[in-house]
This record gives sequence, C-alpha cells and structure tokens, in this order.
Amino acid sequence: MAAVRTSPGRALRGFLQVAFGLSALTVFFWRIDVGEVLAHLASVEIGWALLALLIFTASKLLHGWRWWVFLGRAEVPRVQLMAVFLLSNMANALLPLRAGDLLRVEVPSRRFGIPRSTLVSSVFVVESVLDLFVFAILLVVALFLADLPVVLRPLVGLIGLAAIVLFGAVVVLARARKDLAAIARRVLRPLPERLSEGVAGRLPAFVDGMASLRTNRQAARVVAVSLAAWLVEVVVYWLLARAFHVDLGVSQALILMIAANLIVSLPLTPWSIGPYELVVTEALVVLGAGRVEAGAFALGSHLMLQAWIGITGTAAMLWLRLGWRDLLPGRHTPPPAPGEL
Repeated sequence: MAAVRTSPGRALRGFLQVAFGLSALTVFFWRIDVGEVLAHLASVEIGWALLALLIFTASKLLHGWRWWVFLGRAEVPRVQLMAVFLLSNMANALLPLRAGDLLRVEVPSRRFGIPRSTLVSSVFVVESVLDLFVFAILLVVALFLADLPVVLRPLVGLIGLAAIVLFGAVVVLARARKDLAAIARRVLRPLPERLSEGVAGRLPAFVDGMASLRTNRQAARVVAVSLAAWLVEVVVYWLLARAFHVDLGVSQALILMIAANLIVSLPLTPWSIGPYELVVTEALVVLGAGRVEAGAFALGSHLMLQAWIGITGTAAMLWLRLGWRDLLPGRHTPPPAPGEL
C-alpha cells in the first residue's frame, strides 16, 4: 500500500489550526463554570431546538436558491444546485479551509458545463460581498431598533464602509464586461503572451458570475433575496436562544447571528471548534446574557448545528449520487447520464 504523503505546508497549517482551536477552547473553558454549563445544557427545550433546526434548513435552501439566482442560468436545475449547497455546508464543516466551497465549483461545472471561472466568481466574490453588504444593512437596522453596546458601534461603521466600497466595486466590474478583456490585455502586455491571453480569455466568464448585478433591478433582487435568507437565520438563533433559556430580543438575535456566521466563515480551526464557542459566548455576554447561559448556548448550539448540517448534507450527497470520496480535493465521480437524476 502506498504511503500517504502530506506536504510540509499542509501539515503546518493543520498543526496551527489545531493549536489555535485548543487555545480558544482553553480560554473558553477558563472563562466559564463547566459544571454549571453542563447542568444548564440538561435543561434545553428540545421542541424549540428542533423547530430552529428545521428553519435552519429552510434558510440554507434559500441560500442555495439565491446562488441559482446569482448564476442566472435557467437551464440549471435549481433543486440540484440547492442540494449541492447543502453538501458544501457539510464539507465545510468536515474539511479544513472551507474546502466545501470548492465543491460548489467542481460539481456544477462537471454536471452542467458551467465555466469554473463563472462559479468561482459567484461563490467567492458575489456571495461574499453581498453577505457583507446585507450584514451592514442588518447591523444598521439593529442600531436603530436597540441601543447597541458602545463597543459594537465602531464595528458597525467599519463593516458598513467596507461593504459599500466592495459592493460598489463589484457592481462596476459586473457592468464593464465588454471592455474588461481589452483592458486586461493592455495592462498585462509586459507579461508573457500566454499568461496575459489566459487571464484576458477567462475574464468574461469570471464576470458572468456577477451577471445578477448588471442592472439596478437585478441588483435589488439579489439584495432582497439575501436579506430574506439572513432574516430567516435570525429566527433560527432567536429560537435556539429560547431553547437554551437565553432571553434575546430580535435585534440581539440579529447581532448574534452575524457574529456566529462571521466567525464560522473564517477557516481558523476544523469545524470552527474553539473560536465559535469563545466568540458566541462573549457576544451573548456583551448583549446582556449570563455567562453560564451563554456558554451553554455556545456549546449546545454548535453541537446541534454541526450534527444537523451533517444529516442534511449526507441526504443531499445521497440524492446527488455522490460518494464520500467526492468530498476530497481532486476526487470526483463522473456525472450521471442525463435522466438519471
């Protein structure tokens, strides 16, 4: 049997992630009373938790539909694309460095013939910028609905400024598609012709992933869909708070949702273990919750959401007729023949 080789860089990244996760968990457990947190976990109301998990799935399906809107390809089956989104969530939970997002490039490209450049643009540019823009809108709403802690106000301003700048830049790029290839050729002229032509040739397909921002009407539509998707997730965190006996208002649940998703979006540790518990606990304490309740919420909600993501992702994987090997980088089964799905 051939030995599995691991590059030094990958091994170092893995070591640093594990070390960072353990450090964050150490701080988390140091700042809570473990016995009281575990006792509080035993009192969770399962009914509220199950309702939250069902709505969480609805939120992720809505995010998957939003991705289909981004691509603007009516010939692509939206249900399959939504299933790929659920699968990628599971892969992101299981694999380091958000490797599941790469499945959202590889699987649709193989099955539907969508250029990879278009998929990369929709997943890593449009979605990220829109999420930041929507979070800025929601934070401003929270600022008006509730008296945010002083420590959060500079954060709202920073996110808002970054969101406006990035969103504007992507909109300009999306609407300059016709001229981009020529501009790229001029800018890259000093480079080898093969490299400059390769970049210029891929730019139109890359910008096609931003097609949903080419007109004001289209841009308003995707912003509205994004707002709806994240507002549904606010409901998830409000219900989870009820399950763990944490008294949160809607604006506080909104802030908690943003904090939790921002920390999960950063590939700091496997499964976000450590950073999630620490950040969610501290966010709840800043919002006025007791540290015992906050710690129990962080531990319990993370376990529930990860388990549920695994269940829904496995169901999506089976429905798409993919195997576990397809979650690994560079390993993908051939797409099924037309009509098999």
